[in-house]
Amino acid sequence: MPSTRFDLAIAEACRTAGVAVASLVVWTTSPYLRQRIADIGIEYHAQDTSGIASTAQRLAYGRKSIKFIAEAPMQGRGTGSINHMFTMDAVGRTGLDAEVINNPHNQTFNVAIQ
Repeated sequence: MPSTRFDLAIAEACRTAGVAVASLVVWTTSPYLRQRIADIGIEYHAQDTSGIASTAQRLAYGRKSIKFIAEAPMQGRGTGSINHMFTMDAVGRTGLDAEVINNPHNQTFNVAIQ
């Protein structure tokens, strides 16, 4: 039996309401989630460069990854080039800017860099 637009709209509204209720339940029952969300804002505004804060690390990896992708957007840098790119970028830097990694912790960046 074919669905009408009205049926599809009702189904979508039910899915949206279900996601909203599930999100509310998770938010209210998980102090860890609430703390992690609060920490993201604190770490972002503090611009932590100690290398300890995971949010600061991910932001640094993301900034570097975007820079590498912008330098070679179509051809990339070649398979296995991530370590080399981070090593070259770390020369003369300190803190998180000097950190050399093999994985930018984001699959899209991982593929796009290479």
